[in-house]
Amino acid sequence: MIGTMLGVLFVCLLCTVPIAVSLGLSCVATFSLVNSGGNMIQMLAQSTVTSIDSFSLMAIPFFMLVGSLMERGGIAKKLVDVAEMMTGAMPGGLGMAAIVASMFFAAISGSGPATAAAIGGIMIGAMTAQGYSKGYSGAS
Repeated sequence: MIGTMLGVLFVCLLCTVPIAVSLGLSCVATFSLVNSGGNMIQMLAQSTVTSIDSFSLMAIPFFMLVGSLMERGGIAKKLVDVAEMMTGAMPGGLGMAAIVASMFFAAISGSGPATAAAIGGIMIGAMTAQGYSKGYSGAS
């Protein structure tokens, strides 16, 4: 069983078939040999739905949506303005403002990827315009 799966996988990979397709074909070949094709389609459908049915996988796109909505709605810019007001007089104030705005935004949205998408889109351009290096701007 394992030999069949690995054999089909390596043959597919040697024939430059994409990895995802190779994994799928090797699983189908193994299922068809072990189960003699009886209810293979039903088992594959059930395992696909079971593996996708995860709250954390469903939450990631919604958090990204919240981040882009907050950015387009202007909340992200207002948070950056408040953070800039708090840290503007200090040396490196805009860099610290990016971190403070990210803390505020993460507290509101609850998601790191949404924060990086929304605040990063605003702050990277503003920091490079004020003379910060692209590496430092991306790291903040």
